[in-house]
Amino acid sequence: MWRRAVTIYVRPARHGSPVIATIKWNAFSGENDWSVGGNWLGGMAPGPTDRALIQADSTFQVDIDSAVSVWKIQFDAFHATLLQEPGAAIAAHTLDLVSGTVELNAANSVSEVDIGNATVELGIAGALGNRTVHTGGTIAAMTDITLANPIVALDAGSFSAATGHTLILAGEITINGDAVSADPVPIAFGAPDAGFSGTVVVAGTAFGGTDLPYEVSVDFGTLTSRAGAHSLALTGMLDDASGVTVAGTLDLRHAAAGEITLDDLYASGTLLGRTNQTFDIVDPKFDGTLSGNFTVDVSGTGYFHGALNKTTLDMQAGTDDLNIVGAGGNVTVRTEAGANATVSVGGGAAVHFSNFADGGTTAILYGDNLHYSFVSYSGGLEVVVHPHHAGESAYSLFFGGIADQSQLDFGIDGRGHAEVTLAASESPAQSAHDAEVANLAAQASFVPPVHDGF
Repeated sequence: MWRRAVTIYVRPARHGSPVIATIKWNAFSGENDWSVGGNWLGGMAPGPTDRALIQADSTFQVDIDSAVSVWKIQFDAFHATLLQEPGAAIAAHTLDLVSGTVELNAANSVSEVDIGNATVELGIAGALGNRTVHTGGTIAAMTDITLANPIVALDAGSFSAATGHTLILAGEITINGDAVSADPVPIAFGAPDAGFSGTVVVAGTAFGGTDLPYEVSVDFGTLTSRAGAHSLALTGMLDDASGVTVAGTLDLRHAAAGEITLDDLYASGTLLGRTNQTFDIVDPKFDGTLSGNFTVDVSGTGYFHGALNKTTLDMQAGTDDLNIVGAGGNVTVRTEAGANATVSVGGGAAVHFSNFADGGTTAILYGDNLHYSFVSYSGGLEVVVHPHHAGESAYSLFFGGIADQSQLDFGIDGRGHAEVTLAASESPAQSAHDAEVANLAAQASFVPPVHDGF
């Protein structure tokens, strides 16, 4: 008897997803191999329509040493490691990496990547597929890697490279999500561990923006933009940040010319720039190195301590009680009308003060030399010389662009500090020339100084 063949279709779940079964890893099996059925509760490794759930509060490792096809991998084991061997490709709709350490060493085919508080170490480009990566955890390159994926940082994000290697973030970076606290979202480049002191390059053409306040920190290693490409993504990210902390190196020599804003800069590392760049810094707290022949527009309160090389500090109106202590390079300090700053100069520094206008700016010398050029002193400019130790006398002052030496008034204050005041001039300044007043401190018998907090 003839019978007609019948084809039976299984209706998928809503949104096109298959019926998903959850297969859970047996963390107490004592074995590491993903493909061994006995390592999974139920005795069978997960397949293409299964969710592989690896979740336990213990220390263990799961090894993927052959190709895997699953619907979803959910890894939530803070003390555990998921290790993918080279060549053992993963085909999955979703990688949900909640916590723990995940080492990916093969190019994978995934549609969605969600990184919670996990650390994801990349040993090859393409390990996260080519779709958008949502992350609140750490992405670390173990070798030179270009990550082309768009990145959405949710409430946090950390990006680093192993020492001697480079992670290039070539896709658009966006910061958003549901803030878990009232604090700004922390976005970190580099890592607290010196083993991850490589270079992170933000190379996107634009910063994707944010709907949350955030702060940028540079830890061990270097944060920079692509050479010759003048990435707008990095400068856009820095401009919008509510605070910038630099413990490593922030290298902006490849960033576009123009002004870059660094609000609430707190730094013990190095900031590198180049000619024709201007950094707009509000309330600096800087103990590191500025280098690159650029200009810093300073406003608010704060200090610059450390090595300042070929840098111009332009103190804006509203600057109040800015201190420069321990400068070790060639620095020019300018003030705008309305600035009221105290400049304390460290030993051995060659610091040039120029374009002073009314504003009552005071310079305090701890080192050997002050150089004044093209000074507008119509409102009076006071220079106080503090010796390092009682009896020191190796101080020299150089003034250029003043009318004559008689405009310099020398005296000693009540605590043995030599004072120099540039009096208002009735005549226009003559062509620039030096009026050298050598060994000023020798004119008085210094008593042990009161440092007034400097």
